[in-house]
Amino acid sequence: MSHIRELNSCESRDLHLWLQEQRIDLNAKKRVKFSDVLPVATIAQTVYPRLVDLIHYTPSRHSVANKLQNWKVFNFTVLKKLNITLSELYMKELAQGQEGAIELLFYELFVRPLKIASEEDRDYTTGNPDQIKTSFGSEYGSKTTRE
Repeated sequence: MSHIRELNSCESRDLHLWLQEQRIDLNAKKRVKFSDVLPVATIAQTVYPRLVDLIHYTPSRHSVANKLQNWKVFNFTVLKKLNITLSELYMKELAQGQEGAIELLFYELFVRPLKIASEEDRDYTTGNPDQIKTSFGSEYGSKTTRE
């Protein structure tokens, strides 16, 4: 039984648009590719260059145990600094290539911060700087745990 939260329709639409912009097609073959953290870390390195160092990850090919170890390293070295925490079960589902797992992570890691930034820009232009702080603190600062 999967414990992965499903994206709502707005989140799915935003993710789909982001995937199109990045020219990423999440078919079954790509989902298997993204079960290892290395391709995800490569994308994350373009967005968060100071946080991601690809030298920490070992090529894991078909070993779920090695993929899981890579996810643990990514969780500790990158996601923790972004206030995103993945449960052991969720990392295992990512390593196994469970449907919906990588979509949720992509949304939380890449799409949601863009939405929050655009909301902050909108709040800033309306002349209400208090909303920027509130929006940043309540949305981005909260931990995201998958169980």
